[in-house]
This record gives sequence, structure tokens and C-alpha cells, in this order.
Amino acid sequence: LSGCYNLSDSALDTAFNRDISGLKVLNLSLCKDVTDNSLGRIATHCKNLENLELGGCTKITNTGLLLISWGLKKIRSLNLRSCWQISDHGIGHLTGINSQPSTGAKTLNEISLQDCQKLTDESLKHISEGLPKIHKINLSFCVSVTDTGLKSLSRIPS
Repeated sequence: LSGCYNLSDSALDTAFNRDISGLKVLNLSLCKDVTDNSLGRIATHCKNLENLELGGCTKITNTGLLLISWGLKKIRSLNLRSCWQISDHGIGHLTGINSQPSTGAKTLNEISLQDCQKLTDESLKHISEGLPKIHKINLSFCVSVTDTGLKSLSRIPS
């Protein structure tokens, strides 16, 4: 569904209104009208999703990351490129740092945060503490990340 610019939340509500256990990969990149409401549906009905592409979904917020952390327990790869509303608080939700211990995308091993300009070193601290399986991170154009954030990443177990 990448690049389906006119795809709306209401269409996704219809598509994801029942369990779809066989779905492992979903690409919604550049679907600019997709919101946290759709992520709630996906997190509820696509429990076996392993790869979620949300690059350019500019209406996704920190709440959407909380929904992902609650529902997608098998997620391995997440692309949040140019999701401009996401901040350190949302990454805290995703890692389980800001939430109950049962939340957090603990299976995540790859994340793209390219051009998420609200992210700072705090996000990298959350990732280093809450995502033990992470091995690939794209931080291109995250202009507020400094040496301190990279030092946090060096603490991730190998």
C-alpha cells in the first residue's frame, strides 16, 4: 500500500476489523492520512506482524507508538522515517520505558528514525535501555542527536 496517498483511516478501519493472523509485513509508507487510529486497529488485529513500514506517515504520534508497543509483540522491523510528530516520549513508549513492564517492542531489532527531527539523545538512551535485540538503527537527519546519545547506544549488549 506504499504511496497510496488517498488511503484513509476509515478504509483501514474496514480492512482491519477482524484478526488477520497471517499478515507479517505491512507497508503504509507515504500514506499521509494514516493516523494513530489505524495503528490501534493494526495492533489489535495483526498480532503476528513482524515488519511495519510507516515512513512518511506524518500524522502518526507518540500515542501510535504506545499502541504498537502494546499490541505488536512480534515486531522486528519498524520504519518511522519522517514521522515528524514523534518525540523522545514516544520512543519511551515504544521501548516500554514510559509504560508498564509488559509493554515495549522487545523483539524489535531494526528501526529507522531518519528525519524524526524531534528526537534527542533521550531517545537513544531509551533504545539502549529498552530494546535489547536492536542491531540496526537509522538516525540520518536526526539533528538533535549528539555524542552523548551515541555513547548510550554503545551500551547495547552485543
